[in-house]
Amino acid sequence: MFCVLGDRNLGTLGAAALSVVAVACLAVGVTASWRADATRAGSTRAHVAPTPMRRMFRDDLDSLISSIEALRASVAKPRQDAAQAAFRRARAAYKHVEFLLAYYSPTTAAALTGPLDNDDPDGPPAPLGTRAGFGLVEAALFGASRRTTAMDAQEQRVTASMRASARALSASVELLSIDDSSALDAMRLELARVMTTGIAGYDSDESGDAIVESAAALDGIRAGLAHLTTALAAPERARAIELVDRAARALRASPQFDGFDRFGFIATNGIPAARAVAALRRRIDPRPPALRRLWRSSAATPFDSDAFDPSALAPAYAPPASPELIAFGRKLFFDSRLSGPGTRSCASCHAPSNAFAEPRGRATPLPGIRTAPLRNTPTLLNAALQPALFADERAGSLEEQIRVVLSSPAEMGSSPELAASRSGVDERTVRVALAAYIRTLTALSSRFDRAIRGDTALLAPDERRGFNLFVGRARCGTCHFAPLFGGTLPPEFVRSELEIIGAPSSPAVRRATVDADSGRARVDHWPEHRYAFRVPTVRNAALTAPYMHNGVYSTLAAVIDFYDRGGGVGVGASLSSQTLPSRSLHLTSRDRADLVAFIRAVTDSSVAVAKP
Repeated sequence: MFCVLGDRNLGTLGAAALSVVAVACLAVGVTASWRADATRAGSTRAHVAPTPMRRMFRDDLDSLISSIEALRASVAKPRQDAAQAAFRRARAAYKHVEFLLAYYSPTTAAALTGPLDNDDPDGPPAPLGTRAGFGLVEAALFGASRRTTAMDAQEQRVTASMRASARALSASVELLSIDDSSALDAMRLELARVMTTGIAGYDSDESGDAIVESAAALDGIRAGLAHLTTALAAPERARAIELVDRAARALRASPQFDGFDRFGFIATNGIPAARAVAALRRRIDPRPPALRRLWRSSAATPFDSDAFDPSALAPAYAPPASPELIAFGRKLFFDSRLSGPGTRSCASCHAPSNAFAEPRGRATPLPGIRTAPLRNTPTLLNAALQPALFADERAGSLEEQIRVVLSSPAEMGSSPELAASRSGVDERTVRVALAAYIRTLTALSSRFDRAIRGDTALLAPDERRGFNLFVGRARCGTCHFAPLFGGTLPPEFVRSELEIIGAPSSPAVRRATVDADSGRARVDHWPEHRYAFRVPTVRNAALTAPYMHNGVYSTLAAVIDFYDRGGGVGVGASLSSQTLPSRSLHLTSRDRADLVAFIRAVTDSSVAVAKP
């Protein structure tokens, strides 16, 4: 399946409800198309002139298919080392073509890499974290479990399915037109993928090959640069090839997962290579891709200043945010008349002095309201950059979140209509004005941000070690994705991850019980989503204690201890569905201190304001 889309605003579709297929199609913003030759009488087949890039795509797919076939043959034999070697060759082949495959056929990429879609509209969702494709084979070949005949048979079925998916795509590549501008946009996305999820090991949990696999992805980009058809910008192309090649060499020079200096790689190699590719694209085609994205198409990397567009996820009915609308929204935010009893404003719980969060474990219901325990009040800083809101992801836009909160008897005891009547406007204006103001609460200029953009001296050695741990050995970066450090998955930034970590009802470290809040299952009623919650950002976490949806932990050190012990299962809870690995991270006291130091370094409270 190829994705063909014109200019679409993601916000109009309700990001929280999109399937993985639709999300992936929207994310890439493919500008290539199927082109039928309607001028020839009797012609029923599309005719697209071959290009070097398309030939590369076809050849790389053929190599991938061959490597999957070799993997399938290898897993049927008793030699584990041979099967692991075959797996690594197949993964390298996949990574080499990933920039084109993920861009032009995200459904095939998902079938090959997983995890399985959590929102199947035709049946119950797969349990969170269910592996597919390479992930399933990797777990069998490199995991701690002893291999069985049933596992061998499963790998045979999985690799056969992977081969079929790749073959189906290969058979259709001749119908695809790949222009240089689109290919360079695909490379830009892949470079971001390498710098965020690739070197974090998001899709290589067991093998430890994340760094060398990322090098293979850069090899694919380098080959793609050599296959561009443009005769323009020869110096820019040579510069891009040089920097991408240098970045690949840096990865291969230090291939060990645990010891890799991720901060140094991103700042010194990744970002310069991405900027060179972006400059080349602007040189040959100054027009930005048509699709409106959360990560702006004009930004070379998601680490850049002004890389994100806070208005990108706004629904279609939301007007452009004028200064007047924002000022009105700010006034409403501090106005207690929005609540039913007239005693509570938005700022009562989302206090600017507390990074727009609340220093209580759980929100306090309005007086006289009997309700189940409310959840911890999260920060509104960078809330505009989340495609799904609330801890259970039940809202797909800030406007919808505002409607739910105003209508909640326990929270505001009001309604958009009542708030509108007291403010002299209609209910739509109340919601879009508040949302417009909240979108100004975007804070992405911490010391870490300024350091990764070039002023590296701003980050102290312990903070730099903490970042490398966060994205590396401590495995935080496989859920809290850089650079937003929440669950919004790069490089498309259109899907927010759910995880089951087993937050306990009390800070016990033995014989703990999981907090009774059922999380996402309270919304969709799927047992598979019991105790599943949206992954929050750790940006400004130093200012927003206590932590977890129930405020069970009062310090960052306690949170890190919980993860180090293996989550809920690690502290004694019975939770078979936990998606967080239950094994200890074996962090040292310095490791823990470095992680806290890094989290403090992503603090940016510059948008905090007093009551107007």
